[in-house]
Amino acid sequence: MNRNDLNEIIDNLDLISSDYRNLASELMKPDSKVMKVDLIALSIINRAISINNAFRMLIKENNTFAALHFIRIQIDNLIRYHSILVAEDPNYVDYVLEGKPINQFKDLNGKSFKDKYLVTKMETEFKGITKLYEKYCNHIHYGKEHLERIKTISENENAKYRIEIGNFDRYTLEEQVVFITDMITVSLEIFEIINKWVIAKEGNS
Repeated sequence: MNRNDLNEIIDNLDLISSDYRNLASELMKPDSKVMKVDLIALSIINRAISINNAFRMLIKENNTFAALHFIRIQIDNLIRYHSILVAEDPNYVDYVLEGKPINQFKDLNGKSFKDKYLVTKMETEFKGITKLYEKYCNHIHYGKEHLERIKTISENENAKYRIEIGNFDRYTLEEQVVFITDMITVSLEIFEIINKWVIAKEGNS
């Protein structure tokens, strides 16, 4: 595994973004009726493409430290689109389109649509989403991960560690492959879940 191999893997995100654009084209066919869910799907697609591009750019610029945050945001895309499928409340789509905070919505059973609840609901369809969510929350929220990233091995035998600022990419290629794979996995799941809507919509037209 070398840097070129890593770049080839991450370029798969470009292919996924192309698939996203195809989904958007299907939803916006001239003879297709625009539905409320379409608007949410299109906004998720637009955000997902932007996130993929930013992630790729940061990885290629050796700033994995910052790139990791975008995996958590992509997970946010996934669970929030999936929330439409579990709402069981005809008013929910309108609630989202009005720009109201999803985490303050309560369904007909009184369940609050906070992220942890939505992740739990998705676990039945996407095994491992809970672990991914928790893993990347640790990157996006300030904590031990950020404290440890400034520590390096010290040449001074009397020092436990050396402080280093500005070195963002001390991750191994193997670690980076895992991060990229996680991003690809979440991005593909977004494609699949929206594609199911496209297929269902075409079947009903």
